[in-house]
Amino acid sequence: DDKTAKLEVAAFSKTYQQYQELLTKDALIVVEGGMSIDDFSGGLRLTAENIYTFEQAREQFARYIVIDWKKAEQESDFIHKLKEVLQAFKGGNCPVQIAYRGNVAKVAMQLGDDWRIHPTDELILRLKRCFSDDVVAVHYR
Repeated sequence: DDKTAKLEVAAFSKTYQQYQELLTKDALIVVEGGMSIDDFSGGLRLTAENIYTFEQAREQFARYIVIDWKKAEQESDFIHKLKEVLQAFKGGNCPVQIAYRGNVAKVAMQLGDDWRIHPTDELILRLKRCFSDDVVAVHYR
């Protein structure tokens, strides 16, 4: 319930047992499944197939993380700081892109496969602390 609308989610026995540890009060979760009209209430109903924590969903569905170098250019040691932050999160499947915009050129550069990361909450927080909130964006499939 996001306070603007409600959606009934049904998790049948197998799905419920598989994900029951994620189904706790006030937990933010992402549910993937099939949508249908509930004939009884007339509203929409989602039948859960997969349930993720927000962090698991980001790991599963993030296409890439982009860092805007133009906005971060006030940082004189941008590359060193970026390397330092990313180092602890290497080994994932999520690519990192650097969006550079100068006065006469712009380019999106993707870091090599050795720099694929786990896009955790902690990584996003560290990047935002190191540069600023509007420098980091996660793009999803």
